[in-house]
Amino acid sequence: MALTRVEINLSNLIYNINQINKIVGQNTRLLPVLKSNAYGHGLIPICKTIVDENNNSVYNNIFGFGVINMSEVTELRQNDITKPVLVLGPIASDEIEAAIENKATLILYDISFAKEISHKARCRFILKWTPVLAGSA
Repeated sequence: MALTRVEINLSNLIYNINQINKIVGQNTRLLPVLKSNAYGHGLIPICKTIVDENNNSVYNNIFGFGVINMSEVTELRQNDITKPVLVLGPIASDEIEAAIENKATLILYDISFAKEISHKARCRFILKWTPVLAGSA
């Protein structure tokens, strides 16, 4: 049985970001989604291609990064990535404190989760996103 192998050329990644910026413009904020270890390509190498050693984006319009869980937030923070990180997946109650400490942005899926975050955050600022169903086809 043949094994599947995927390689990513980091120069092509930069080229692709340039192409996106030609379409949307430099004033449009981007949040690259790097969930699941950057789709198997390596969370940290991909992220460090997009931000420099001072956490400045190679592109001024890269706002932050999207990841799937708190372990990816922790990995980014342990590798000195300080840009905002949006956790796209649900987190467990026992991960809320780590989310707050790591300044992760969370998506609020229900009111009880929102209340639990609010209670644990106390007076600390935490950025949250609330999905809104805008209709369906």
